[in-house]
Amino acid sequence: MSLRHLDSTSSKLAPTGLPLVHPAKVVKPLPLEQGLMQLRAKRYDAAIASLRVALRREPGRFAAARGLATAYLLGGKPKLARATLEAFTAEQPMAGEGWRLAAQLEWKLSDRARAIEILYAGLKRLPHSQILHRQLAGFLAADGKFEAAATHAREVPAGDGDSFEEAADQPQDAASLMARSKAPTLTVEKDGDHDWLDQIAADPVLLAAILAPHHPAEMTLTAESRQMLQTIEWKLGQLLEAQPNHADRQLLLARLQTKLDLIPHAMLSLQRAQRANPNLIEAHRLRAQLHGRIGETDQAIDILRDLLKCGHSWPDIHFEIAGYERQRGCDSEARSHLYSAIRINPKFEQAKELLDRMAA
Repeated sequence: MSLRHLDSTSSKLAPTGLPLVHPAKVVKPLPLEQGLMQLRAKRYDAAIASLRVALRREPGRFAAARGLATAYLLGGKPKLARATLEAFTAEQPMAGEGWRLAAQLEWKLSDRARAIEILYAGLKRLPHSQILHRQLAGFLAADGKFEAAATHAREVPAGDGDSFEEAADQPQDAASLMARSKAPTLTVEKDGDHDWLDQIAADPVLLAAILAPHHPAEMTLTAESRQMLQTIEWKLGQLLEAQPNHADRQLLLARLQTKLDLIPHAMLSLQRAQRANPNLIEAHRLRAQLHGRIGETDQAIDILRDLLKCGHSWPDIHFEIAGYERQRGCDSEARSHLYSAIRINPKFEQAKELLDRMAA
């Protein structure tokens, strides 16, 4: 063997005589994947920075727009969340997911009229969009317009949808995020006379909208609507007996039972939901509401304050705490939370009205 060959060979050997192994290059996550990971970790400012880059690179990418709006909302910046989705729907008017998420944001911020208005605007562009018809049906039902809701519900098959809370709980990479954007729908058999009630019982988008948390003044039910909700409660309960591992559906069942004043049943359903997923934000809110209903005000406040500490500074949560603080005679604390709710959502009329009543 020549010295030249020996030298060239030895240069490729480590001091031990073994071949040199070059370290693998570290691949930096793409801005979208990085932003979703940061969002999942509740690092909202970092997620906003990453997702803004992702959206600039791909203005039509719904996952980036949804993630950025979610980060703004959970980070206490609802106006920027709204602006993000307004810009996305203007840029991508044929993307039904954008219209739906913009409507869901307004609904979460307690501007129901604006939420419904956005869906109608989207349907002008996309008159056959199933996701928009489904969401509109749910919102109309939540407003007590059951006949109009039924008309929309009959037009679309049961299915799943995205929400702000779901966006923060999605897997850490964009591919998995998109793959899970359609969660399994509960299997249901039609019974002929109540097909659309079967559809609502199996469709979490419709259920969530129908059962969106209402304030006590809005909790009146007509005999017709009560009968409809009792039917849905029975149907959903039957579905979950056979398919219990649906935390979101168990939570919806608990909401429905709460609305029907079936408090012990709601407590049981809520326990099942939290057993399946202890991190459901709305499960904590409903648990607080149930404690409040049975007079355990301190426990209700503690649960809601824990949500604020975790970064979920939502106007509805502040409003709920204000109500409980008033019940135990702490008006100054109540005012503080009402001001916080209005600062987050300047259109929160119920908070303004309560402040006016307290000042009178």
